[in-house]
Amino acid sequence: NDVDKQDANIFAKALWQPVRGLSLFADLQYRYVDYKAWGVNDNFDWNTMQMQPIDVDKQYHFFNPRLGVSCAFAEYHKFYASAAIAHKEPTRSDFTDRYMFAKDQTQPNPERLYDYEAGYNYSSPNLTLGANFYYMQYKDQLIPTGMVNDSSDALNVNVPDSYRLGAEFTAAWNITNWLTLGGNATLSRNKILDYVDLLADSPTYGENLGTMTIAYSPDVVASAYLDLHARGFEAVLRTQHVGKQYFTNNEVEALSLDAYTVTNLDLAYTLKTRSAKSVRFGVTIYNLLNASYCSNGYGYSYMWDGVRYDEAYYFPQAPLHALANVTVKF
Repeated sequence: NDVDKQDANIFAKALWQPVRGLSLFADLQYRYVDYKAWGVNDNFDWNTMQMQPIDVDKQYHFFNPRLGVSCAFAEYHKFYASAAIAHKEPTRSDFTDRYMFAKDQTQPNPERLYDYEAGYNYSSPNLTLGANFYYMQYKDQLIPTGMVNDSSDALNVNVPDSYRLGAEFTAAWNITNWLTLGGNATLSRNKILDYVDLLADSPTYGENLGTMTIAYSPDVVASAYLDLHARGFEAVLRTQHVGKQYFTNNEVEALSLDAYTVTNLDLAYTLKTRSAKSVRFGVTIYNLLNASYCSNGYGYSYMWDGVRYDEAYYFPQAPLHALANVTVKF
């Protein structure tokens, strides 16, 4: 098959500083996308018993504005806020793989995002703190269905109304000149409003399931690290926590990933030699506490002879293991 994609954009930026420490900015972008694809795909359609034909001829006109304000006050404090509209066109697989779950012959729609953010930063020589609050309202967001194609790429579907609401926090503290403690966390709520299940073989096809959690969207993601560094030696202990995730948008317990926490340890020593600028000997110990967890997976539901089946496939991660490396800079 053949594909012809043309992408063009024009933009303007403006920055105004009426007084010291106060900045007002505006970004305006117009983007044009022309996407054509024709021929025969390498997917075999068992419904028609033929190779899948491709016939895509789409033109998109996107206007993406962004307005914001930034205010630096005192010595280390900064506040900012912004509002923006952004668009995203469907990918090739959103067109070609749609037949695998859709009952109709329609094509995917582009996404539209209304993004509102506000935050605060504190940055001193020994301590940095940050908080960012966001509300992302979507029109026709393309979200994972839980299913994958023959290449293990996610199959996406449009949902008319959805949002992501959350808060992001970051911190880093230089306790001494050789010890740093830091971390970050994101707390979020990711929901589809009035979700109508349009997956062809789903047991709840055509039903309005109400407010549902967006697939692969944990409510909590957090990490922390302790960094010890002195005279060429460095040891970094990192711990990450990821909350529960659903494969599908139906909140089916059998099609979900449990929350997990994993810890890694990086050890390194760097020395200088006459023949090289530096030689770094390092070793990373992954999954230091030998946790049993799965970081990803996929699944779907279907009916067969009046019986519901929920099929889930998981990607279990390795237990404690290590990787050593040597880096030489000349």
